[in-house]
Amino acid sequence: VGTAEAIDVVIDVRERVALNPRPPRIFLPVGSRVPVRIDGGSGAFDVVFAGDAVAIEDQIIEGRAVGRADLQVTDHFLGLQTQIRVDVVASLTADIAPFDDSSVSTAMKNPGDLNGDGIDDLLVGIAEADVAAGNGGAVYVFHSGPEGMGPEPVQVLAGLGRLDEYGRSLAVGDLNGDGQTDLVVGARLADIGTTDTGAAYVHLGQPDGTFAEEPAWVLGGTFNSDHLGWSMAVCDFNGDGRLDIAAGAFLHEDREVNPRANDQGGVSIFLGYEDGFLERPDQIVRGVHLENGLWTGDTGQRLATDLAAGDIDGDGYCDLAASTLNFRDETRDMPNVGAVFIFRGRAPDMLGPGGVTDLPVKAIVNDVEADNQGQFGRKIAMGDVNGDGLADLIVGQHVGDQGGSNAGSVHLYLGGPLPDGPAAMYTSAGTQDWIAMGTANDSFGIAVAVGDATGDGLDDIIIGAWTEDFAGKGDAGGVFAWAGVQDGVPAVDPTRVWEGRATSDLLGEAVEVIGDVTGDGLPDAVGQAAREDSNGRDLGRTYILRSEPPPPPPDPEGEPVEAPPQLLELTVVDEIGNGWYGRAIALLGDVDGDGHEDAAVAAPFVAEQSAAGMRSGLAWLYRGDGDGIERQPAATVGAFLGHTGFDLLGYAVTPAGDFDGDGRPDWALLIRDDERPGNFNNPGYAPVEGECPPPRNNSGGVYVFRGRSDGTLAAAPSFVFFPDEANISPEALAGGADFDGDGYDDLILGSLRSDPSNPDGNGNLNDAGAVWIIGGRPADPDDRQTVICEPIWKQEGTEVGANLGWAVTAVGDIDGDDCDEMAWSARLEDGADIRNQGVVYVAFGAGAPGCRPGPRVIKLTAGEIDAQLGWSLAAGDADGDGIPDLAAGALIHRRDNQSVGGAWVVPGSYLRGLSPTPLVRNLPGNGEAINPQGTTWLAEGTTVNERAGSAVALLPGRVAVSATLSDFTGVPLVGLVRVHDVTPSGVNPEPSAVLVGETWRPEGRVGEYMASGTVDGNPALIVGGYQGQGTGLDNGSAYVITLDE
Repeated sequence: VGTAEAIDVVIDVRERVALNPRPPRIFLPVGSRVPVRIDGGSGAFDVVFAGDAVAIEDQIIEGRAVGRADLQVTDHFLGLQTQIRVDVVASLTADIAPFDDSSVSTAMKNPGDLNGDGIDDLLVGIAEADVAAGNGGAVYVFHSGPEGMGPEPVQVLAGLGRLDEYGRSLAVGDLNGDGQTDLVVGARLADIGTTDTGAAYVHLGQPDGTFAEEPAWVLGGTFNSDHLGWSMAVCDFNGDGRLDIAAGAFLHEDREVNPRANDQGGVSIFLGYEDGFLERPDQIVRGVHLENGLWTGDTGQRLATDLAAGDIDGDGYCDLAASTLNFRDETRDMPNVGAVFIFRGRAPDMLGPGGVTDLPVKAIVNDVEADNQGQFGRKIAMGDVNGDGLADLIVGQHVGDQGGSNAGSVHLYLGGPLPDGPAAMYTSAGTQDWIAMGTANDSFGIAVAVGDATGDGLDDIIIGAWTEDFAGKGDAGGVFAWAGVQDGVPAVDPTRVWEGRATSDLLGEAVEVIGDVTGDGLPDAVGQAAREDSNGRDLGRTYILRSEPPPPPPDPEGEPVEAPPQLLELTVVDEIGNGWYGRAIALLGDVDGDGHEDAAVAAPFVAEQSAAGMRSGLAWLYRGDGDGIERQPAATVGAFLGHTGFDLLGYAVTPAGDFDGDGRPDWALLIRDDERPGNFNNPGYAPVEGECPPPRNNSGGVYVFRGRSDGTLAAAPSFVFFPDEANISPEALAGGADFDGDGYDDLILGSLRSDPSNPDGNGNLNDAGAVWIIGGRPADPDDRQTVICEPIWKQEGTEVGANLGWAVTAVGDIDGDDCDEMAWSARLEDGADIRNQGVVYVAFGAGAPGCRPGPRVIKLTAGEIDAQLGWSLAAGDADGDGIPDLAAGALIHRRDNQSVGGAWVVPGSYLRGLSPTPLVRNLPGNGEAINPQGTTWLAEGTTVNERAGSAVALLPGRVAVSATLSDFTGVPLVGLVRVHDVTPSGVNPEPSAVLVGETWRPEGRVGEYMASGTVDGNPALIVGGYQGQGTGLDNGSAYVITLDE
C-alpha cells in the first residue's frame, strides 16, 4: 500500500576529498591499543609500516616495543593517502621494595576443618593486599596437614577493584545447607551500583576445602559511601535453622528521615532463605542514642566498628552485638568513649520474617571516669567462657586508661537474660564480670578472640597487645591467653603469653584460636605482627603461636636439644601496589651539569627502607642521556635530615629555577605531612636567622635541592620551609619565577586545607585555603640545610571550603618590570554568587626597583556554575608573542549542560592589558572573565565525565590537556592527554597529538598529573598516572614524550 510520503535527500558532493587522521601523531604505551581514526574517505584503509614497534589488526594499533612507526594509510577504494606517526613509549620505572600501607585491618577466622583431615584450618584477610588490584585486598586459605599448617596458602581469593579492601572482615558457616563451610568476605569500598557502597561476597565451600572463586551472592550497601563489609557476623537470628548474615556499614545513615543523622552507622541483616539471600537487606539496625528517654538517630556514631553474634540469653535465637568507637558520653561531654549495643534475636511473626530487634535491648556505654576517649569496643567477640551454654561477650578497649595512659583493657560480660524491649537506660561498662588490663601504652585489647586454647573444652580469651614491651624488645607486642573456668571467670594472671620476636614487631594486631596444627598435642593460636620486617620494611608477618611444651631433655652427649620455635611463620602472597608513583612528576632541566635535562618522579606512599620507613615516600631522579630520559633512576631521594615515616614525601616536585642564585637550575619537592620540629639544634642545620615559629604537626615541608655542575646529583636538600600552621597537609608546589625581583627565583606553595581566621573575628574558615611565596636566597657556605622561617608573602582564603591553593604555578614576567608573576586557584570559590565556579588569581610581583611597591592581583572567573576553574594551572609562552600565558583547567565545564571539562588558555597579552588591584585579604569585585573571546581559547573535552582539564601544560605553540577518564581508545576510563596547537588567534579544537593511557587496565589515571619542559632541547611532557602499571600492580606510571624530534 503506498503512503505517498516524500522525503528530501541532500547529497553533498565535494570536488576534492582528503584523509585527515585524528590525530596525526599518537604516543602509545607498550601494550596499549588504539583504533585508526580517519576523517574522510571510504572507511576502508590499508596500512603499511616498517619495524616491530606496533602491530595492527582490524584497524586497531597495538604498541609492541619502544620505538617509532610511521603508518602509511591508503584508502582501499579511493587510493587517497595520509600518514600517522606512532611513538611507542614505556613508563619510567624504579626498583621499589615491598611496603606496607599502615592500615590496622588484618582479619583472622578459624573455619574449622575445611579439607576433612580432622585438623582446623585458617583464613587470613588482608584488606590492603595488592594481589589482583592495588589495595584490592585478599583472603588467604591455609590448610593443616601431617606436616603442620602452610606455610603457603592453598588458595588466595582476591578483590578485583582498586581500593576495595576485600578481606576487611570475614565470617563462615554453612549458608546453603550442603554440609560445606562457606565464606563471607567484606569489602568495605566495593562499588555495587555506586561508589563505596561496600559489599559482602559469599563464596561457597567446595569438597577439597577451598572456596568457589566466583561469589554465589554479592550483597551491596544500601547507599553510596555506606562502607558495608567493615564488619561481619553469621548466625541464625530468626531461629529458622538457616544462617543469616549481619554486615556492618559504619557510614550508613537513614536517608528517609528528616533531620538526617549522618554517618550514624548501621548493620544490614540478610536473612537466609531456602534459595539464598535477597539482594537488599531484610532489616537494617542503625546507630542510635537515648535522648529524653527516646532512642533517636545519632549523628557520627558509626555503629558497626565490630560485630559478634551468639545466643546470649539461651532462647534459641542468636543475638547480635555491635560496637561503636565514636559514641559520646553526654554526661562527661566526652567523644569517642565507645559503646556496645545488643540486639536480641527475633522469631518470624505475622509482620515479617524476624531477625533482630530494631532497637538495642542493652547498651553498654563506657562511662568510666578514668578513661579519656577510651574507644570501648574496637574489637568484640562471643564464646562460652564459663561452660554454662550461653554466649558471653568479650569487649576490647585498646586505649582505655584504667591501667595507665592507653594501657588498654578487655571486659567480659557473662551471658544471661536479656530484656524483651528496648533498653530504657545505659548499662555502665564498669559492670563487667571480669576485666584484664595492660600497663601504660600497651594497647592491650587491640584484638580479641575466643576459642579453646588450652584443650579443656572451654572457650578461652585470647588478647592482643601490640605495643607491649618485653625485656630488650620495646613494642614487640604480645598475645595473651586466659583460660575459661567452669561456672566461673578467668584468673587474674594469663595462662599463656607469646612474645613478639623483635622490637617494634607489634605482634597482636589480630589474633585467633585454632586447634593443634603443630602436632604437639595442644591447641595453638595465630597472631599478626603488624610491623615485622622479614618480608620488607614494616610489612608484617602472620605467625602460628605454638603452645609451648616443656623443653626437651638433654641429648646423650649432654648438650640440650633446641626446643621448637614458639612462633611459626605463614606466608602471604602480595604484589607491590598503590604507592602512587607518578603523583609528583617534573622535567627539571639540567640539574647535574652534564648538558642533558633531567627528570624527577615521586611516590608518596612507598616506604624508604633504611631509616624513614612506612609511608615515608620516595623520589627518584632520572638523567637525560642525549637520547631522551633514561628509564632507570640515577638516584633515589629520601632519608635526609627531616624525612621520617608517615611524611608522604612526593606530593609535588618542581623545577625551582635558580633558587640560590649560583647560575644552576635547582629543584624542590614537597613533603605533605612533614612536621616543623621543635628546634633546629641538629648540626645538619645552618644557624637559624631570626625566630622560627613553634612546632607544627602535619604542616608540610618544602625542600630545595641545589643543581650541580660536576655531573653528580644532590642527595640532600639545602633549604627547607615549613608553613606556620598545623594539620594543613599542603599538596601544591611550583617554582622558577622571581616574584620580588631580587635575582633569586622563588617558590609558591598551596594548601587547600588551611583554616585561616575569619576576617570578622568569628572563628576560622574551614578549608578556605592559603598560599605562601617562599623567597630564594644564597645557600649556606658549609652546605648545611638552611631553614626558611618566613615567606615573602602569604595569601589566605576568605570563603569556607573554597580551597584556595588547590593549584599554583609560577607564571613569569607578564608586564615586563623584571618582577615575575605567580598564580593560584580557589577551585570551589563562588565568586559573584556563582556556585563553585572557581577563581584564578594572578599576582604581579613587586619589591625591586622598577617593580610595583606592593603585590597586585587580577582575579579571573569562569562565570559558570560548578565549573571548578583552576582545578589545574600551568604557564608558558604558548602563542609565541614573548609574553607568558596561563592555562587553567575547568574540570566540570559543561557543554550542552553535560560535564565534559576543558582548559582555558589565557594569553599573556590579555592579562597585560588588565588593571590589577592591590593584593589584600578581601578582594573587591567579581573579577575578570577568563573567556572574553568566547571558546576561541578553550580546549574542550569531548565525552561526558571524561574529566578534561585534570592537568594542563603549556609548550611553545601548544597546550596539553588531560582527560583521565576518556574513552578515546574505545575502552572506557583509560585516560588521554590531548595536545592542541596554539596560534595568536586561539586554540585549535582538534588535537595534533595524543598520549593514550594503559588500555589493558583502565582507570590508571594516566594524565592526572602533567608537566612540561624540554628534553634534548625539544618541547616535552612528563605525564603521571598514579594507579598505572609501570612500576607494579596499580602502583603508578610516568611517561616522558618529546614532541618536536
